[in-house]
Amino acid sequence: MSESAENAAGKAEPPVPSADALSAYIHLSSEIRTPISAIIGMAELALREEDPAGAQEHLLTIKQAGRNLLSVVNDVLDFAAIGMGQFEAARQDYRLSALIYDVIDIMKPAILESRLRFIVDIDCDIPDRLRGDAARVRQMMINLLKDAVKATEKGYLSLSVQGEAADADTLQLVIRVSDSRNGVVPGEIPAGTDSAVFEGTGLELAISGSLAKALNGTLTVASGGGRGGVCTAVIPQQYRSGLKLAAVEDPGSKRVLVYERRHLCIRSIRLTMESLGVPYTIVSSAPELYDELTKTRYSVVFIASVLYEQVKEIYSEFESRAEFVLIAEFGEAIADRNVSIITTPVFCLPVANLLNGVSDRFVSNLSKSVAARRIAPDAVVLVVDDIKTNLKIAEGLLQPYKLRADMCKSGEEALRAVKAVRYDLIFMDHMMPGMDGAETLARIRALGSTDPYCKTVPVIALTAGLAADTKEMLLSKGFDDFLSKPIDILKLNATLEKWLPKDKQKTPRDGAETRKEPSAREDAGDSIQIEGVNAERGILLNGGTVDNYIMALSAFRKDGVKMLNEIKSSLARQDTALYTVHVYGLKSAAATIGADKLSEDARLLGAAGRREDLNYIRGHNDALLADLKILIERICGVVSRDGLTAD
Repeated sequence: MSESAENAAGKAEPPVPSADALSAYIHLSSEIRTPISAIIGMAELALREEDPAGAQEHLLTIKQAGRNLLSVVNDVLDFAAIGMGQFEAARQDYRLSALIYDVIDIMKPAILESRLRFIVDIDCDIPDRLRGDAARVRQMMINLLKDAVKATEKGYLSLSVQGEAADADTLQLVIRVSDSRNGVVPGEIPAGTDSAVFEGTGLELAISGSLAKALNGTLTVASGGGRGGVCTAVIPQQYRSGLKLAAVEDPGSKRVLVYERRHLCIRSIRLTMESLGVPYTIVSSAPELYDELTKTRYSVVFIASVLYEQVKEIYSEFESRAEFVLIAEFGEAIADRNVSIITTPVFCLPVANLLNGVSDRFVSNLSKSVAARRIAPDAVVLVVDDIKTNLKIAEGLLQPYKLRADMCKSGEEALRAVKAVRYDLIFMDHMMPGMDGAETLARIRALGSTDPYCKTVPVIALTAGLAADTKEMLLSKGFDDFLSKPIDILKLNATLEKWLPKDKQKTPRDGAETRKEPSAREDAGDSIQIEGVNAERGILLNGGTVDNYIMALSAFRKDGVKMLNEIKSSLARQDTALYTVHVYGLKSAAATIGADKLSEDARLLGAAGRREDLNYIRGHNDALLADLKILIERICGVVSRDGLTAD
């Protein structure tokens, strides 16, 4: 045998990769190379850029590409850990409502860019408190949605979350993502194998299949007859209480009218109302809308934003008889600011919160004027908050109700006030340095041993936290109700009507006192330009008047200096509890003047303070304080200009 033949015989043939393995390699290669290419390319452009503003834009792109790359790397590491048997699922209590909101918030930018219609259907009867690996369940939902967005060029994207009881303390969480992509190969995904990648899908689906298996669940893929794909994950989760994900108080009394023509939206709204047990009527024309409003009393009227221009006259005629809410696409600009807005996707959580008068991140009241459906000139109210900005805003928002409003800056002051005055209602900030809201409430109730009034006076918590996450905790501490900050006018209306003594509430005569008359300075609103601040939103949050907004800005300027020192001091002492109180105070104060980014940065630091994450705090606190200092300087230049000062 020749030498060449011997060598050939001794060499093993290289393995031929399967089509699935080759497809997986191509997808993974693309997932990793795309952000790396963006980082290198944008870094080169930034180095060549002479304009600092242009370089800044390139750096922001690099930052986002870096985040995308990190996400891919984390997915790959999880995938590898599962394959090596090194993955261990966490077991912790979590709220499903908060998880769903997080998923939708994270996916909004990608879905908005894709221009797909996003439909969400959540079973409101699922217990809100679950026990399992919340981070992995969230990751799976996001990955399934990312995969659907990438593979779907036009049409729709749907997220459904249902619950199927398995036994007394376990349910099967059924997560279903549907889309209108070209057909996919149906079947059960053999998690952790090369064949996890199907036609038209990418790395996200493979990761989700592995996660499902690691969480003792399954992930299946189905095709909708050549068009459309459906991915269904079934994950077992334990539950601790029967508290529903979403429920409407006295649903039979909350009759809803919907003016909508889009079939997918109608289907989503129908499922939501039936799940919540709320009586509803859907109409598809302006004459039908008018006829229904004429013959039936509705609590809330939902109108598709694209149809609103056609029915403005109908709205003007019936706005005093029902709450009108526009259904707007997220990212859509609404020119008319006289109605409330609920952004898509419309599903049970924001709808239930709206009908219950509870603040929700998907619902905003953008009315330019303060509508006081009732006045109470004989009522006396106490507001307790350690932030002067919040007190000024509360004072302005309460003016149209013609009641007397006393202001206190601490729990100690509140106790002295309660001993001196018999208040009809108390608004109490939940988080205050020293004596916080819960302790102050407990001391007020303790006074009831000698004065029974102190046991019954309604106390409403003011909280900078998310309403869906805090309601149960606040009620367990003895608060009668709560309002989220920044205070929504519609929610304030509902709270005052519910808790003020009925014999002290009056209907304004002929509507003459229902709206606050604009001041001589109202036209000055257009001249308020503060970088980093949405002045229009700030004016709306302060009752729709420039006078109130200027007072809020002046108060924030003074509070800001104080908060700078308090945040620095508490961090220097490593007092994370007090640090958390102060940054959450900054969060609410910044939000009420329209400084949304500063408010969000403070929220993230407050969350870090709660979990005692000093590494995150040290890495981001200096930037927060620098931004706050700059904002204070910018406000100083505005509130003292052209007579626009409230001092």
